[in-house]
Amino acid sequence: MAYSQRVDTANTYALFAVALTAVVGIVLMIIGAGVFSDPMIIVGIVLLFVALASFLTTAERIRHKEYSGARGPLMAWGIVAIVFSALVGALLFNMGGGLFFLSFGQLLAGILFFLSHSQMIPPSAEAGGIQRQPSARPRADQPRTELTSDTTLIGIASLQCKNGTDRGSTFRLGKGRATVGRGEGNDVNLEDLTVSRTHAEITYDGKNFAINDLGSSNGTYVDGTAVPAGQPRKLRDGAQVKLGEETFLFSTEEKTQLVDG
Repeated sequence: MAYSQRVDTANTYALFAVALTAVVGIVLMIIGAGVFSDPMIIVGIVLLFVALASFLTTAERIRHKEYSGARGPLMAWGIVAIVFSALVGALLFNMGGGLFFLSFGQLLAGILFFLSHSQMIPPSAEAGGIQRQPSARPRADQPRTELTSDTTLIGIASLQCKNGTDRGSTFRLGKGRATVGRGEGNDVNLEDLTVSRTHAEITYDGKNFAINDLGSSNGTYVDGTAVPAGQPRKLRDGAQVKLGEETFLFSTEEKTQLVDG
């Protein structure tokens, strides 16, 4: 599964976790008001604030492609949710209530946060000391063309590798989103060992292309300026894009008819 697809899955998990936390908080407030239990009302209010805070620091960041900034909060809110599941269970036990499913619901929210965090981590670099077997490479005068997984008939831009192991290769980009890296499953698959397994992401919003670094080891640069992770940089026609030690020319002059297979 491509990293972009795993990010979508992570966002779904995070939203479910936020919703579960909010529901548990509301139910606790209702129960607490009915039995005049101030501790239960307070815990319910705190859970509502937790739901809002976790949404703003996880789901909203993922939606705005601030992936690296969302990973830490996902882990933290998972721990918070699990701790609150124990607290909710203790409150219900002391009240003599039978609504223990609320504590299990909050426990599930914590698990979902952890699952979301695991989906957000790009594949790690190869372990040190393991040599990668060289693969057959096309000659420089026989450029290789890759289609993104969401190409929609017309190739409207391209990345042409000018320097590095992939020198001479051309990668056409379609509408939507494409991940770039050495790992299998990327939309643009590179060979250079200085490129991370999931290095960057290129998006098209219907008007402009932009590139976003996904926490790569050797960085992403546009016209010599570093692109911080989670801060997409607009790509203009003719821009030089550097991924690791590979240099690409970004062009929007591609008009080749493509068939999405």
